[in-house]
Amino acid sequence: MSDITWPDTLPLPTVQGYNIQPGDTILRTEMEAGLARQRRRFTNAPTKVSVRWIMRRDQYAIFEG
Repeated sequence: MSDITWPDTLPLPTVQGYNIQPGDTILRTEMEAGLARQRRRFTNAPTKVSVRWIMRRDQYAIFEG
């Protein structure tokens, strides 16, 4: 597995707008009658991380590339 390095020409994410949300490990199915059925979807929950960058246009072009 190779290491990924962040380019020195790009800014780091800002603290403002940083958010971590744990993913849902349970899949829920509503039934026509009776209780909803639930089952485990993952043993380890994926985590969603929201971040915000402030970049110039040239930096954004590098980021997208």
